[in-house]
Amino acid sequence: KAAEIATAAVACTQVLIEAPTPKETEKKAATISDWEGVKGMPQPKPSMELEGTTWVLVDEIEILNKESEDKHLFSIKEAKDSYRSRQKLKYPDGTTVEDTGRAHVDGYSEFKVMNLVPGRPVCVVRRMDYVYGDYELEMVVNGKKVGIIACTGTDRVHRWRNWPALIAAEHVTDTSLMFRQQSVTAGRDINMFHIWVFQPK
Repeated sequence: KAAEIATAAVACTQVLIEAPTPKETEKKAATISDWEGVKGMPQPKPSMELEGTTWVLVDEIEILNKESEDKHLFSIKEAKDSYRSRQKLKYPDGTTVEDTGRAHVDGYSEFKVMNLVPGRPVCVVRRMDYVYGDYELEMVVNGKKVGIIACTGTDRVHRWRNWPALIAAEHVTDTSLMFRQQSVTAGRDINMFHIWVFQPK
């Protein structure tokens, strides 16, 4: 009987030693820092391996393309000022890209994102002119505030950046969602030239 108890105790110890293994999966939860390298990419790829997670392009909005904007119900509301822009600028690696976009001072931009898998995080990546930086945006999904996106810093030479906004899986409740980017910092130009939407594979 003593031998049985000893065997059970050893078995129990082994179970305790092996138990932490599932935490390896937890460690790989996506964070905004995973996207640091994407900020300087002239063209984000349709599939990208970031810190052990494969992210795939599920939707995108071509700003100032009427068909794309209409399809995604894109609009700018309550802005003190808004304007269109065509820019030929450089990314940090020196690649020159020409693109058209919109900007607004205060107020918010709103758009519908589609082709989502509920229960998985979403990353909305916005091509922006980084000469206008140092501001904060509040991200709202289906009327619910989900976080603040800090656009820190500026660059007057290599002005293109792809700024990521990571939305936690718990807020992804349907195959399509309405997103709102609300300006928090008063009087700043919030610009966007292209929007890419990614989800983990």
